[in-house]
Amino acid sequence: MNLTHGEEKKERRQRLMLGLAILAATRVPDRRYTLDEIAAYCGCPRSTISMIEWDAIKKLKRRARSWKFQQLREEVQP
Repeated sequence: MNLTHGEEKKERRQRLMLGLAILAATRVPDRRYTLDEIAAYCGCPRSTISMIEWDAIKKLKRRARSWKFQQLREEVQP
């Protein structure tokens, strides 16, 4: 099956998201997974999982800064 670059990228993304969804649904409480375990489960390179983790951390930091700014702004406004 010949896929274009865009189709191939979309298929890899769907496979990754399916792997992550299954892993989330079947995970054991208090069990920590390594990047290698997650990557093997999703069928993608470790660097992909690391990049997703890094993006998620950046989003969380951005939201925390926004929340702190909102708190300060509410304190200053009469």
